[in-house]
Amino acid sequence: MKNGYQIEINEIKGKLNFGKNPWYVEILLTIFIGIPLIIFGGLFWLLGNGFYYVFVKPFEKEKTWNDLKWTEFENLNGLVIEKSDPINKFLDEKEQEWFDEDPVYAIRTNSADNALAGKIFTDFNKVFDGKIFLQELFPLDSGEKFEIKSKLISIEPESSRVEIIDEFDYYYLEASTDKGELHINGADQLGSKFEMKIKKTLANNG
Repeated sequence: MKNGYQIEINEIKGKLNFGKNPWYVEILLTIFIGIPLIIFGGLFWLLGNGFYYVFVKPFEKEKTWNDLKWTEFENLNGLVIEKSDPINKFLDEKEQEWFDEDPVYAIRTNSADNALAGKIFTDFNKVFDGKIFLQELFPLDSGEKFEIKSKLISIEPESSRVEIIDEFDYYYLEASTDKGELHINGADQLGSKFEMKIKKTLANNG
């Protein structure tokens, strides 16, 4: 039991598998499919980035944090949550490399404490049990290994109280509700799967 919720988690780790085909099939696939894809992908990348760096970037004004635009992300019982433009360029080098092309955001609220300031979020957002659920991201750096982890948090609108529901790896999350349960499904680029079910309990219902 965590934070008045009953939680069920199922996490299946994916693996990169190579060499399932005979060696000669692997060679043919590489020659006729892999190499052309790399060549054409590289050409498109060079054309797109070349145009940007030659004709666009020299005339761009360097953007600062104050230039970020904010849009309403959620509005529940008086609590207004706003999401910024992507903030990837303001992160440190390791974080930028980890996220690659995944946009991440800053979030602010109209509450006095604005407890979400200075943190990193995805665009995951779900209302359940009268609370707003968000996915916060945070780095772990042991010196030998750097990785990004997730927190599923909830915000209670009336008090603006933030609770950490659980911590897990960085997954792309989707959510739905069914019969009083919040179902969260996630996946990552390696094929790992993540499933979480959150059930209301008497603690939540007063």
